[in-house]
Formats: sequence, structure tokens, C-alpha cells
Amino acid sequence: MRSIICDGVGRIVDLHGHGAVVGQCCQSSHLLYYCTSFTDQFFFFLILTLTVIGHFRMNLKIDNCLIRRLHICSGVPTGMWLSVVALSVLPVLGALVFQHRGRVASICRSVFQRWRFRNTSVGSLEQRVHGFVMTNSTHGQPDSVLQTFDDFSRLEPTCSIGRERGELLDRIVTKVSPQQVLEFGTFCGYSAVRILRLLPTTGKLLTVERDPHTADVAEEMILVAGFKHSQFRLLVCSAQVAIAQLQSCYGISSVDLLVMKHNVADYLADLQTLENSRVLSYGCVLLVLKSHLPGALQFLQYVHHNASFKVVSQVMDVMEIHYLPPMTGPAL
Repeated sequence: MRSIICDGVGRIVDLHGHGAVVGQCCQSSHLLYYCTSFTDQFFFFLILTLTVIGHFRMNLKIDNCLIRRLHICSGVPTGMWLSVVALSVLPVLGALVFQHRGRVASICRSVFQRWRFRNTSVGSLEQRVHGFVMTNSTHGQPDSVLQTFDDFSRLEPTCSIGRERGELLDRIVTKVSPQQVLEFGTFCGYSAVRILRLLPTTGKLLTVERDPHTADVAEEMILVAGFKHSQFRLLVCSAQVAIAQLQSCYGISSVDLLVMKHNVADYLADLQTLENSRVLSYGCVLLVLKSHLPGALQFLQYVHHNASFKVVSQVMDVMEIHYLPPMTGPAL
């Protein structure tokens, strides 16, 4: 649909025709409501403002000398002339705000919420996440807890993987249907909740977080989402320590899904230790996040040049890798 407006001095302008003048009009202010979108009306306001200022400058031939003469002869302060120009376009601005008052109100509420949240929140990031989720989520409902995490992320950046990467994780968990998941880097438990809600009834999650305070927050978030300790175990230690204890302490001899989102500089060493311990099942899926960071370069070179690994896909900074070591049979 063609969008035409009047530029304020009697000329009708086609917005979709690169500003071509297509006619004349007399009552330009009424044409504001014939614009087909908010963008068109914004350009109407912009063109009208520029045209009024240009018309004012052209007819009065304002230059520095003339401004001084106007000030001397009329006694009107120089700044008042610009005020007159600005006031001439206020009705247009008011009409735009009124017509889109719902959108404007939504933007104002969002800005106010961000300001109030940042000025009233205290404590560490983990404490703020904990307080927000505990207060605003429905306990015992994983989807509510996840949605509250996402709401918090819109108010303040967090280290959680976020909704888009979370949906990638969901697809992998649904496709693999793993019996045993190993996660390095729990943070506040967002990804752990996503994993647990999609595991088969006999599936288990072992998640590893190095920082004790963060681990406490994560464990409480997982419990608030409605999961029990029989479904997951959270270890407070480094990945290397956890790998050494998988079989001896926790009886884990096979891992079907490995999620790596801890310190990227540790990716390679931790993967090699897992290989040597022989706990990665044949066909184990590795979901590797933050693969774009410089610290992951050696890890990427290793998996790309190692026949035991097959890089299946990469979306954003999330890589899906399959562990397919060569099958060795008895010598003939």
C-alpha cells in the first residue's frame, strides 16, 4: 500500500518513493493518519521538522547578521525563534504518542522496571538471581522457573545459556534420551533444570560446579523446580576431581551426554581425561558451549583432527560433537 504524507508546506510526499513530491495539499496535518505504519509516521515527523526549519531559514534568510538584527529590532531573544519552530511540530509528536500510546507505555514500564531493579537489588549476581526466581516463580514447576530466569536475564545480563541456546539443548536431550548426563559448569542451575525436565524416568544428571556459593544457589534452584536428589547430584569441585571420582565414588561407568560450559581453557584437558578414563559411551554426544572464545582454540583443533570425534553441527557458539572411536576387534 502506498503511503503518502504532507511535508508541512503543502507538498504531498510518497514515503515509499524515496521522498518524491507527488502533489499538493492544503490541510497537511490531517494526512498523518493516512500513514500505514509507525515507521511512516516517524518519517512524516522527520520530514515535517526539516521542512519547517528549512522553510523558516529560506524565507527569513537567517544568518548570523540577520539574527542579531532580529534581536536588536524586535527585542525577541534569538533562542525564542528556535522555540517557535520546535513548538510548531509538537502537535505532530503528540499525535504520534497518542496513537501509539500502548507501545509507548510498554517502553516506559520496561525502562522503569530496569531502573528500579538495578537500584534496589543488592548482593552478588547469584544472590540476585536466587531472590528473583524464589520470589517470582511457581515452585515445583520447571517451566515457570525457567521463564523467571529468562525474565531476570532481560533485566540484567547473566551467565545462563539463555532461551535460544536452551532450546538447542532441549532438542539434543530429546534426541539422545540419555541415561546419564555429565555437565561441567552448573552456574545457577538453568541448564540443569532444562536437562532434568526432559530426561527419561531412569535418567540421571551429574553436574559439577567449582564455586561453593554458586553451587548452593544452583542446588536450591533445581530443588525449587521440583526435582529430587535421587534425580541429580551436584559436585562442588573441579572437573578433573569429578572425573577421577566418577566410577569409584558414584558408580558411573558410561556417559551418554556431556555438556561443557565451564572454563574453556579446561575443555581439552578435561575431554582427554574423560577419554582416558573410558567413561564416554560409544556415540556419546558432546554439547560444547562458548566454542567461539579464544581459549577453546586448542580444543577445536583437537576434535577436528581426531578420528574419534565427529563435529555434527554448530549453531551460534554451540557445537554438537559425537564420540565415535574406531572399533577394535580381535586380531586375526
